[in-house]
Amino acid sequence: RNPKAMVVCMGMGNGTTVDVLFFRRGRDDWVDCRVLGDEFVRKILLNTEVTKVFFRSSFEIMWFYRLFGVIPKRFADPMLMAHAVNENLPSYSLQFLVNYFLGLSQWKTKVKEELEFIGLFDMSKIDEEVLAEYNAKDVAYTYRLYEYLRPLVDREGVEKLLKKVSYPTSVVLALAEATGLPVSVERLEELIQKLKREIQEFEVLAPRLGGVPINPRSNQQWIEYLIKEAKIPPDEFPRTEKGNFSFSSEVLDELIERYPEVEILQRLRDYRLKQKLLSTYLETLPEYVVEGRVYPKFHQTGTVTGRLSCSSPPLQNFPSEKLSLGKELRSIFVAPDGWVFIEIDASQHELRVLANLSRDANLIASFTSGGDVHRENAAKIFKKPPEEVTELERQIGKKLSFAVIYGASPQGVARFTKLPEEECVRLLQAMREAFPKAFEFLDGIERIAGRSGVVAPDCGR
Repeated sequence: RNPKAMVVCMGMGNGTTVDVLFFRRGRDDWVDCRVLGDEFVRKILLNTEVTKVFFRSSFEIMWFYRLFGVIPKRFADPMLMAHAVNENLPSYSLQFLVNYFLGLSQWKTKVKEELEFIGLFDMSKIDEEVLAEYNAKDVAYTYRLYEYLRPLVDREGVEKLLKKVSYPTSVVLALAEATGLPVSVERLEELIQKLKREIQEFEVLAPRLGGVPINPRSNQQWIEYLIKEAKIPPDEFPRTEKGNFSFSSEVLDELIERYPEVEILQRLRDYRLKQKLLSTYLETLPEYVVEGRVYPKFHQTGTVTGRLSCSSPPLQNFPSEKLSLGKELRSIFVAPDGWVFIEIDASQHELRVLANLSRDANLIASFTSGGDVHRENAAKIFKKPPEEVTELERQIGKKLSFAVIYGASPQGVARFTKLPEEECVRLLQAMREAFPKAFEFLDGIERIAGRSGVVAPDCGR
């Protein structure tokens, strides 16, 4: 993924033999690599009669796109096949999958030994014979893994998932990884220094609070201060399994809501957030910047549900811009001159899926009416015209809708709506009456899950 890579080692095999090619930057053979494209692109990459087998296809496609400017047509990916067949494996590395499915132990020892001897991860320093063997085995085992997994994909019924979801997604991710995201290094450095300054200011202030000396990084000392000086009752702090008071971010958020007059709680939350932003995101970000851009790595096998995860850097985990600090953090990503960033969001997506799968007439009507969906739903729950629904009722209807989709109990609904539990029982019953087919569908899914331990959507995952 590194645009500054000094060596490219490419292996191609057909299940019987493997050819390994080396191309080095700064020598003529880097140019030769592009010349290879004339035949290689036409006869193999763009040939829809030939299935290309790539391990972690988004990486391979990104590489071919960078080199030849084309997206390979018709490909398969044993890594994604393995995840579609079994989403609970501890790893989806080639080495692990070959060991797990084919029963073959690791084959990369020589390369690992050489890298450890060199003391850094630099493939260009490895002996070419060792690197060729490493690459050839990668190619051979990728193909063997593909052949082994093909019947399992058919048996599990996940071919549609791969062709309609996983493979097209890997193409999008390849383009995203190849393009990268522009970063303002100046803004990044300014924000790092600003947060360091504000964190230090709070740490200087904290020991002077009240009559209790406080180490600002000690949860236990904060709890003592809040009980003795801010007069917050001890039973507001839940106990951990070991019997100690808990002071997690969730506990702090609840205290801020219950005791808005205790100003130090909000300041403490800001302090913790700034610490996290600095240590988790900002301080490590400069090491990923290459010529003004970061090139994140997206993972299609990082979660059991197929939801994407991201690393190097973890852009998906950046705080929401609804938080002022989140907005500041996102301001370091700056569109190049003549370009703009656009934001795209699937509106009320979970509710649309529920309406589509359950065919609930009332829920479908909320969408087709052309009005505000959450107001339309609230009108049906509270049994009044949409124009008479208050903003509070709309918010309650919105929260109820998502609570129902994710299986929240009356107790769970009470926690996040701040309504009495008996009121939540009544509201859930009113919602069940308003959307009978939706609940019939959800109850059916719950029964299937209870019987088999598995639920499978249309794509077969």
